Amino acid sequence: MQLENVPLAAGLEPTFLKTAKVELDVFLSLPGDRLLRIEVHMTGTDPDSRETQKIDCLAGFTGGRVAAIGLPVAAMPVQAANILGS
Repeated sequence: MQLENVPLAAGLEPTFLKTAKVELDVFLSLPGDRLLRIEVHMTGTDPDSRETQKIDCLAGFTGGRVAAIGLPVAAMPVQAANILGS
């Protein structure tokens, strides 16, 4: 409801949720594990007006290379016990 911005009268949420669908598609490259694209498909029907709303979104990712992020100059080694301890 919030993602589609559908205002509902009190008590109609369960009826809306019966018609609402979200599909999330993730595309990875082969061979390898690079993220190529993410698609989101949402549909829902307003119980009052019977109007169906459909939203399709796509995010595409292109390959690139960047240098590894280095440690800050002032970084100091810390033991996990010192971080999580009291």
